[in-house]
Order: sequence, then C-alpha cells, then structure tokens
Amino acid sequence: MRLIMKNFRKCKVLKLMMIVMLIMLSGCSEKIVEVRLAPEYWAVFFHVGSVDNRIADALIQMISNEDNNVKFTGTTDLMGIATFTNVRQGAYTIIVSAPDFVTYTQVVNILGSTNQFSIWLAPLKISGSFHIHNIFDEGLAGASIRLINVEDASMVYEGLTDAHGAFFIENRIGGIYNIIINAEGFETHSRFLNLHRNNFRDTIRLTSVNAMGLIAVRGYNTGNIEGAIVQLVNRDDSNIRYIEITDINGQARFRDIGRGVYDMSVTHEGFQPFNSGLSSISGGFHGQVTLLPI
Repeated sequence: MRLIMKNFRKCKVLKLMMIVMLIMLSGCSEKIVEVRLAPEYWAVFFHVGSVDNRIADALIQMISNEDNNVKFTGTTDLMGIATFTNVRQGAYTIIVSAPDFVTYTQVVNILGSTNQFSIWLAPLKISGSFHIHNIFDEGLAGASIRLINVEDASMVYEGLTDAHGAFFIENRIGGIYNIIINAEGFETHSRFLNLHRNNFRDTIRLTSVNAMGLIAVRGYNTGNIEGAIVQLVNRDDSNIRYIEITDINGQARFRDIGRGVYDMSVTHEGFQPFNSGLSSISGGFHGQVTLLPI
C-alpha cells in the first residue's frame, strides 16, 4: 500500500513539472507580428466656383510631377464638384479651366485620406464701379482714377469720376491693380486691389488736405436739433473761426478747416449754451453734443 501511494505521488509531481515546462516554452516562442502598410491610392475631391456661384463643366487636369504626364482628367458637375478615385499618392500639378475665367494652376500633395480642394476662379473680364466720396459720403466729381495692372504695366485704365463721384469699367481683364486717385483738396489715394469679382462696387473715401468734420447736436430727450449754431474758434488765433448751422438731421458739417486746436461753442434758443475744447483737428473728425433745456 505504501509503495502504491509513493508511486502516485511521483506521477503527480512529474505531471506538474511537465505543465510548468509547457508554460515556459510557450513564453519563449516567437510571436507573429501583423504589419499593415498604408494604402498608396486615394480619392480626391475638387470644389470649383467663383465668388458668386459654383462653376459647372470646369475642366480639371492632374499632372504627375514625377513624369509630367496627365494622369486624370474630368469636369465638374452642376454643383461644381469633381471626384477622382485611385489616385496614387505623390505631388501633382492641378490645372483648372473654364470659359470666361482665368486658368488656375496649383501644386498639391496627395497623401492620406483627406484630399479635398476648394478652388476659386477669377473672371477673365470684369465690370464694376468705383465711387469716390469724402468723409460725408458725398460723391467727388472730377476725381482722376488710374488703374495699372501689376503683371502688365502697359495695361492701364484711367478716367474721371462723373457728377456723382462714380467711375465705371466694363469688360476689363481682372487681376491685381494699383489704383491711384487724385482730387483737388484731397490727399492722393493709392493702394493695390485684386479685381476678381464681376459687377463689383467699391466705395473709396478720400482724406481732405485740410480738416473736414461733422458735429451732431441733440437735445436732452428731444432728439436732433435743427438750426443750432456751432462755432469753432482757433485757440492760437481767435480771428480764425468757422460757423455752421445744423441741418434737419442735427448735423453741422465743416469743410476745409485749417489744422490746429479749437474751442467749440453750440447755442440754440431754449437750451443752455455748450462750450468745450476740442483736441487737435487734422484730417476728419466727428463729435456729438447734447444740449440741456433752460
């Protein structure tokens, strides 16, 4: 009986040792690692439009920068959308063209799943108007306007504003222009404009050589006051003074005022006089006065 129990214990120990060895061997075995490579081909989406509308039937070409061959060609649908599939990742030159629009060229890199491009085409020829005003939004008649194309200096449009301060251009080539505006009594205005929108309307306000300004007069709880006397007196020379009467909108408009420091007084029957010093006046100025009843 003792011999049987002894043999049983030996078998149990051997079985336990075999289980431990199997566990150790399984821990030493090589693991199989799965490697997933990123796909080389993607879908590319284009949205083509102008400032005003989507553009249908725009021609899109994708030229590989690797071999300079056209890889994809297509046109936009009624929503201005074109889609290319199975596009291999890499650099491409995109050429987008449509009738009556300037051809668009851009280099893009196709890499990853997000390949969406919004492209805005500029009209080949544009029409529109410039409106030249002073700070009171009054049109300046006879102001000279000169538009010079940045890429082609021989492309110049020039003329004078009409009686309302308007200057119109029709069927002109769009692009970046330097606009130069001159008007008597005003500083020369010059800046660069990107003319890319058809039927545009651009209002430009010129700065007066001498000061121009507006004083709005209101009564306490009574609204605008018509007929108030607004007087500006130069602090350094009291002989230099300017007087204006407020209009139906309670506004007194001063034009061609010498630059300097002024004191202001406002009077109107039934209201207490108002007196105040103004800061140095130069260019354009605007102020508001509230009169108190007597």
